[in-house]
Amino acid sequence: MQQPLQESLASATYPADAADEGACAAFVTVPVPRLRDESSSLGWAGLSLEQLALLRTPLILTGPRSPLAQWTAALHASGRNPFSSDNLLHRFPKLPVLSQPASQPSFATAHADKPLESWSGLGDVTQRNRKRQAPARCVLREDAADEAAAVVRDQRLNCSARFEYFSMRLAALPKDLSDAAAPLVTPLQLSGAALGHQKAGDIRHQSNLWLGRAGVRTSGHFDLQYNFFAQLEGRKRFKLLPPDAPVRLFPNTHPHQAHTWPAPNATADDRVHHPACDGLTLLEPDDSKNAPVEKQKLTRYVADLSAGDVLIVPPLWLHHVTTLSRSVSVNVWTDAPEYALAQHELYALPVPLETDWAVGERVTALVYYLRRMVSAVTVQGQQPKDADRDDAEEAKTRAWLNFADRWLVRQRFHEPLLAEMLARVEQAPLTPAETVLRDAIQTECASFSAAGVVRRSVEHWQTEEHESRWRRGIDPVLSVFERIRSAARPVDSSAGASAAFSHADAFSVNDHSDAIVSLLLANYVEWVSYALLGDKALLWFAHLCLLRANPNEEQPLHH
Repeated sequence: MQQPLQESLASATYPADAADEGACAAFVTVPVPRLRDESSSLGWAGLSLEQLALLRTPLILTGPRSPLAQWTAALHASGRNPFSSDNLLHRFPKLPVLSQPASQPSFATAHADKPLESWSGLGDVTQRNRKRQAPARCVLREDAADEAAAVVRDQRLNCSARFEYFSMRLAALPKDLSDAAAPLVTPLQLSGAALGHQKAGDIRHQSNLWLGRAGVRTSGHFDLQYNFFAQLEGRKRFKLLPPDAPVRLFPNTHPHQAHTWPAPNATADDRVHHPACDGLTLLEPDDSKNAPVEKQKLTRYVADLSAGDVLIVPPLWLHHVTTLSRSVSVNVWTDAPEYALAQHELYALPVPLETDWAVGERVTALVYYLRRMVSAVTVQGQQPKDADRDDAEEAKTRAWLNFADRWLVRQRFHEPLLAEMLARVEQAPLTPAETVLRDAIQTECASFSAAGVVRRSVEHWQTEEHESRWRRGIDPVLSVFERIRSAARPVDSSAGASAAFSHADAFSVNDHSDAIVSLLLANYVEWVSYALLGDKALLWFAHLCLLRANPNEEQPLHH
């Protein structure tokens, strides 16, 4: 007999030490529910993995009927587990790893060929990502009771105190290993049709093997995929925040895109405001709100994983990972529909701006287009039908200024990150064309408030002559984002499933589709601005045209 979802959650047990190391006053910590299925061959309380994923909320899946439990039982019956740490140590004397000094246990992905790479201060990202060979005995060194025991262990193993982290696609491993993992991986590859993908080619899966010792950390970041993370051996701790969490990020055009700022192991003047909060820096206060964000309690979800657990990490949820003991894990990513919509449709749309326009026109046209486009996406359906033209124009401008303030200025192009990148730009020689562009941005933006910049762009570009251009550019963008919003909404496929979650330590299924739209819209704004202006001018534009995007300016916003 299938166990009802509500009973599964009500009978879940949570680890007593669910909080992370040290108190963090910024957060209220909530344990991720454990959903245990004792008997159902159809899934947890009759829900398939796709249906559980579509709830868009973190869950730990466990129990003897889980794909991981069944795979582990089959390996045990065969008398051979090729993924045990002992077997891996025996088979691979050395492993290609990323390596960090002992004082810097955190790892963060750095993407090569991002527009802001030259001004990021990271140097050659390709070289930075180059892996080194390390003895497997050091990568998977056994746990130590304390620091003194760790020193003795490292001397015995002839290992340095450095942190090494191994990650590799299962498809790149020897065939017998990838074949052995297939019975685990295949059930965790979600169906594109069930997730809402429109085309078969839109769906991609990737599975990785992860190895590391206690103390290794992965910096806070989000992915545009569903992540089923299976813990084969050892323990890991995930700390998760929803997509609307008001924490600082790197720009999407930066090598550390989709990561929390500052970078892991940052030491510049102890910029990490909340060291007990995994290095997260909350957004600067918005004085228009009665309660600044850093005075609000943020709900953080914590999942302590041990062997046999599978964690569902929903798309665009920030997660910070700490390895608590010698660990072997496998994960499976499945593209979310919003990723396919953004990559295959949104970025394929023509932008109604011309790179051969005079530089001043490019700047004002960009501001006007962003205002029209962002307001169409964020205010669609919220404007009263009887609003007059001036009220409608003011609503558009305020929508753009609020969006730019929250999702661009305070979350991405913030101080001191922007100042650091601009300082590097100033040290580089400018071409004559770049000098003209910089001067044009200063002329159009430096002497005006953000609202004033918008007003000037409206006066120049809001004409019947240009209206068809803007409509041709904005209507398709709006259509794609409407589909992204729909795809990002949680789908409750079981009557009473959401109610069941409400009984699990105040955990609930929440709709974060607006925040997901805003995150992806901010990405798009960055790339449109870069495509029209270039890398250096993107930073000038952010500094001079966006930085003072104050939604509280009382002067008239319409012409």
